[in-house]
Amino acid sequence: MLQYKFMTALSPVDALAGQYGEYYRRYSDPDSPRDSRTLMAKGVKDLLLSGSGETRVLDIGSGTRQIESQIIRDAKSHSNGKLLRRLAETRLISLDIAELPVRKLKLAQRVLSQPAGWHVTADSRKIPFANDTFDIGFSNLSIDMLRRDPDSYANALLEVNRVMKFGGDILLHLHPHTLFYDLSDGYEGTGDSRAEYFTGRPEDNPFYEHSDEIRQDLADAGMAVTDVGHYRDAIGDQWWAVAAIKTDYLE
Repeated sequence: MLQYKFMTALSPVDALAGQYGEYYRRYSDPDSPRDSRTLMAKGVKDLLLSGSGETRVLDIGSGTRQIESQIIRDAKSHSNGKLLRRLAETRLISLDIAELPVRKLKLAQRVLSQPAGWHVTADSRKIPFANDTFDIGFSNLSIDMLRRDPDSYANALLEVNRVMKFGGDILLHLHPHTLFYDLSDGYEGTGDSRAEYFTGRPEDNPFYEHSDEIRQDLADAGMAVTDVGHYRDAIGDQWWAVAAIKTDYLE
């Protein structure tokens, strides 16, 4: 179990940035379930294949760009000509609050002889892109970590709304409610910095228990949920899978 210490002045939400930065510097393993990444990659590929022309895609809380890597790998390995052509028209842009070494970023330099897009170190509460920039936005088991601080989470959702084009597609994988308690039990007494976040106290649980809560939060941020489901893979990992579109301009 990793053990890192952070300035006590940092909130539990902000302290996670340092922890994840250290994790990614030390390890190459993804920190999300494989099936969650696979499902998200499929969702992004399906949206790309249903569109045309120049497309900008934003990955929020990307980590080391595992999903981008899977999309490109799948296109190449299956010789999917249409997807390869669509990827040549696409800019895959990612951000993560953790500082990540370039050598750890998947596809950091070039994709299919085209620029891979960009990766930026940035906070989803202040996304460094202009209004109406992105056609597709996604976040795999990341953005709802901010829900521990309701104001931070609301700001992040409004930022997602701001940088998405009207009618743009948003795909979110969100943590299950029970995971908070499972991780709290695992970190208790270890000295791990994440124990400050995973306290085990019900009032600190940031994760969604009911789909109606998801629909309401996204509606408040100007996005309409078109589909939401609860998934469980073969080894017991769980997550909410949410599809939404931008329907309103909010400030």
